[in-house]
Amino acid sequence: MLKEILLKDTLIKYKIERRLIKHPRMEFKTGYLKLILPMGCSDFHDLLIKNQNWILKQNNLINLSKTYELNYERTELELQEYISSLINDYDKLYDLNINTISYRKMKKRWGSCDIKHNLKFNKNLKYLPSYLIEYVVFHEIIHLKEFNHNKNFYNYIKNRYPNYKQLDDELTVYWFTINIK
Repeated sequence: MLKEILLKDTLIKYKIERRLIKHPRMEFKTGYLKLILPMGCSDFHDLLIKNQNWILKQNNLINLSKTYELNYERTELELQEYISSLINDYDKLYDLNINTISYRKMKKRWGSCDIKHNLKFNKNLKYLPSYLIEYVVFHEIIHLKEFNHNKNFYNYIKNRYPNYKQLDDELTVYWFTINIK
């Protein structure tokens, strides 16, 4: 059952889920706030107040997602061809040594890579504007050079995409647009 709390004059719907975990966390993946709490934890009000700016930002992104349009024209094959051409261009610049490229529907991310240089991309990228697909591909390519999200990684990202934080927010809005029914 959804509950409600007022944060800075905004009514936020939330649900509590209890698990065998040590630390509480919050998710905004289904259109409402989900508080995942350790068993026996009853005082979560401070958690909501401490994180209210993040909660309000995510809530605003969800509301914004209702205004976004998806690209239904691009096929999965066209997406794969587009990503392959981007990767070929980046390979010339960075000598990437990619093992495999695969595509599947992912529940939590737009793309991923592993230590063996395998790249995986979410098939739902086909609904996004080209500039966001390019950003996701570049993000994963840079992981082949710098595996973790550290200072060097973000230097690569900032150099090519100084507005990367805005692009990350747009990706979040599109995520909600695609996944919230």
